[in-house]
Amino acid sequence: MARIRKNERLLNLVSFLLKAGRPSPWSVIRRNVDGYNDPADSEASVERRFERDKAALRDMGVPLTYGGD
Repeated sequence: MARIRKNERLLNLVSFLLKAGRPSPWSVIRRNVDGYNDPADSEASVERRFERDKAALRDMGVPLTYGGD
């Protein structure tokens, strides 16, 4: 799978979350959002990428909240 650039990955994540309209568990995001769903990437590296991306979106003013387990 081709590497997804950060800007595209951020847009993919925001688009997915807006379409979902409700909190989405990490497992669903991991499976469905391009940039997080490459099976060749280790779970740990994808989780770190996701955390960095959430921080970047918050820095841009995107209101992300954690819904709990």
